[in-house]
Amino acid sequence: MNNWSLRNKLLLGLLIVNLLVLIPMGAVLYWRVQNFAEVGINPLLEPRIQQLFEKFQVVRSGPGELTILRPPSWCTPSNNSDTLPQGLLEQVRPEFVQEFCNSSFSLDAQVVVRVISAIATRETISDVLTDLRGTYLIGAALLLLMATAVGLVLVNQGLRPLERISARAAQLKSDSLSERLDVPQTGDEVQQVALSINAMLARLEAGFAQLKLEESRTRQFAADASHELRTPVTALQGYLELLARAPDNADTRARLLAASRREGERINRLIADLLTITRLDAGESLQLQNLELAPWLEHFAERARDFAPEHRILVNLGNLNPTQTLSVDAERLEQAIWNLVSNAVKYGDAKVLELFANHNQDSLELGVFNPGAAIPTEVQSRLFERFYRAPSAFDRGLKGVGLGLSIVQAIATAHKASVFVRNPTQRQGSVGTEIGIQFSKAHIVPVKA
Repeated sequence: MNNWSLRNKLLLGLLIVNLLVLIPMGAVLYWRVQNFAEVGINPLLEPRIQQLFEKFQVVRSGPGELTILRPPSWCTPSNNSDTLPQGLLEQVRPEFVQEFCNSSFSLDAQVVVRVISAIATRETISDVLTDLRGTYLIGAALLLLMATAVGLVLVNQGLRPLERISARAAQLKSDSLSERLDVPQTGDEVQQVALSINAMLARLEAGFAQLKLEESRTRQFAADASHELRTPVTALQGYLELLARAPDNADTRARLLAASRREGERINRLIADLLTITRLDAGESLQLQNLELAPWLEHFAERARDFAPEHRILVNLGNLNPTQTLSVDAERLEQAIWNLVSNAVKYGDAKVLELFANHNQDSLELGVFNPGAAIPTEVQSRLFERFYRAPSAFDRGLKGVGLGLSIVQAIATAHKASVFVRNPTQRQGSVGTEIGIQFSKAHIVPVKA
């Protein structure tokens, strides 16, 4: 049965339900007709009684007396009531039946009529019930055939939309996920199935599009990484070749060794950045800890001043609670803020940087404010792209491969946070650019009262 089609299973179920209804209904009808016949069959007895009178050759022998010339076969042998038809003793007292069977002479007419009436009743009811059984069986068979035919039509009509949906779905391939099934406006489960399949196709299409986008980004990332690595590797190879052919001159060899060391460091930084992004994209598990922001930012600012002594690095805690704690990976957060500071130092002209923290109702922002820095709109939308470098970087001859802000975004994404760029923005009378990370409420540890 497991291999049966849905159509066959539905038809079998319909037949079983019909049988479960018809069989008890027939039994109840038979019982009700039998009871009714036993109390309401009298109008039909007159012709039957007359036939029995003729069959047993009952003749009048005197006033109020009747004689039975041919007793029925079950009357012999005498005095043996076990041979009587079933149910006769229930309708007539046994002594009347014995008297009826033993009579070869005139009997009281009342006794004869009572026994013959009982026989007529039994036989008439039996005939009625026999006709009822035959009629009911024929009617039930016709009703069953009719119900099966109607059920088959309804099942076919109900399954036809599903068959169309199945056939259409079988034609869909990976390159046709943008197509959708026709949704029958039936307002029933079939419509829901079509809508569900279309929703699934939409999710699959979005998933495949995302996979293609990721594949394209991976290929582009690999191509850009190869290009960026090729430049310092080629330079390093050239310096080494020059070093091999260089005369025995200490100044020349020292200069070539220093250049080779710079290119090696550049390669090392690039590989480290690529590994960082790759690990974060692969879902590197973060080492979360509760970090008190106020002392951490103050300590970070002290180290940043050593990194950029020509800049004034300020700390603005805004409305941040002095004991406010954030659940983050401290090492990754420090890496992200270092990249923001490094980027601001490269592109800032005001020689002033501000590390800030803002605690809003549902989020907490950490970032760097760079006064005076103006970022064109077309550049803002690409700041966090991998290997993207603003035109001003080339104008200024700044070193780098364009992965700093990409790492910031990867770290934010790993924390289920987001990055932001606000330009121009104003803070304490200065206009500039804000770049940072916005953490959701889930990372903010409630301050204990």
